Amino acid sequence: MLAQGERRWVRWFAVGVAVLTTLPYLAGYAFQTDTWRYSGLLVASEDGFSYLAKMLSGAAGNWLFSTPYTLEPQAGFLAFLPYLLLGKLTSPPGQYEQLVALFHLLRVAGGCLAVLATYDFFSLFIQPVGWRRLALVTATLGGGLGILSIFGLGSLWKGPMPLEFYSPETFGFLGILAIPHLAWARALLLWGLVRYLNASHWKDALMGGWLWLAMGFFQPLAVVVGWTVLAAHLAFNALRAWRSAAWQSWFAQAKKAIAIGCLSAPLVVYTFISFQVDGFLKRWQAQNILLSPPAGDYLLAFGLALPLAVLGAVWSFKHLDEKNSLLLAWFFAFPVLAYLPYNLQRRLPEGFWVALVALACLGALRLAPKARRWVPVWLSIGLLPGLALLSGAFASLLKPGYPLFRPAGELAAYSYLAEHAEKGASVLASYDTSTVLPAHVFLRVAIGHGPESLGVNELKPRVERFFQPSTDDSERRSLLNELGIDFVFWGPLEKQLGSWNPEVTSYLRPVFSQDGYEIFSYEAPQ
Repeated sequence: MLAQGERRWVRWFAVGVAVLTTLPYLAGYAFQTDTWRYSGLLVASEDGFSYLAKMLSGAAGNWLFSTPYTLEPQAGFLAFLPYLLLGKLTSPPGQYEQLVALFHLLRVAGGCLAVLATYDFFSLFIQPVGWRRLALVTATLGGGLGILSIFGLGSLWKGPMPLEFYSPETFGFLGILAIPHLAWARALLLWGLVRYLNASHWKDALMGGWLWLAMGFFQPLAVVVGWTVLAAHLAFNALRAWRSAAWQSWFAQAKKAIAIGCLSAPLVVYTFISFQVDGFLKRWQAQNILLSPPAGDYLLAFGLALPLAVLGAVWSFKHLDEKNSLLLAWFFAFPVLAYLPYNLQRRLPEGFWVALVALACLGALRLAPKARRWVPVWLSIGLLPGLALLSGAFASLLKPGYPLFRPAGELAAYSYLAEHAEKGASVLASYDTSTVLPAHVFLRVAIGHGPESLGVNELKPRVERFFQPSTDDSERRSLLNELGIDFVFWGPLEKQLGSWNPEVTSYLRPVFSQDGYEIFSYEAPQ
């Protein structure tokens, strides 16, 4: 049990994190103009628009997820339920603004819960309150050596960039800043582990199972991460029991893990089976690739905490008990999670940073007092990548433009489609327009989101050729018929693809024109 003052400090810290991560969004609205309207998003905007589109799908009456970023037939799939449910609370007029507001309420709530859960997790292992607080700040806002890339050392990373700037699973700040369901998943994962370690009887562990069952609705893969940590913990403690013959305790622990695993399994099993039998989901999975970067990138990412964590792991191994053995199990399971032969392997190190920071603080407490005094300064270097991320986000808002701001004419065109197009109608537009359109109108597009647009690598060049003057009309009509297109969107982003003018065609009928944006309807020949 935490003291009242300690709990109060954690709550205020959670509020501070919420304010810190919300200020850039408020700045975006302050910088918008009459001609450029702020989207309400910041980083990873392509994913952000897709979450808003999922919410709009829920508002349209859907209970199962069907992506609007493809024209392929879909049966529907139980996923992204929190977004679908929130969307049902919205309605015109001003529906897009309602979606954004609820999106950020989900994000702020998830961030606050992640802070509280992280502190509860640390309280199991770290006794001095000051070190718990340091661990919380480091785990929530900190990172590794990514700041070196800003000083011209980007060649050290073999991946696209330092993990602090693109991998919310590796650290967590990015998830709190921009990806609500990952913050919720982090909170539920850690609280489930707290319940597992604190349960005095396997029945007490059922609450951990319920928490992980809920986690499956936010991120099913996080449940698999939890199972892996529990399995590694049981394996680690089996070796410990082998030496001390403490099998009775091990069997009690195994019962708790099995209870949690069984209770949290339904959605994971459903997801696994669905991706095996559903043709659409199979194709989606085949092109949804998120591989882990080379091991050297992880060493740089964890470079500040890792030396202290190794010291903490050595100490924990010498003073092994049922609780700190979980940190060791997670430490040794990391390579398996990060490089499991799976197309979404980069998702699987979820939460490991928290365990690493806990070990780092345990290692720091073993240092001599003079050396220990410098640890907060050392770990504070890891705050710089997050600061750079926030600074870059603010800088991107200073001059309104794509993709975070949208022209007023574009929004007027979306309003026309919302009023005149049938729900679920299909639209052909450039990739960038197609990313945004389904977040404003419940329509379908051929391309617009890398993982969710089936065959995007083949379709994108064909869509770009559609707007080029050298393309033959027969090829254009063939694409329109093949995809079953109802409307063609023609604005500045489409005009950048080529100087072709759809107004000269006989098979496209103009239905909207304003501020450089035109919409044409198309009826396929019978």
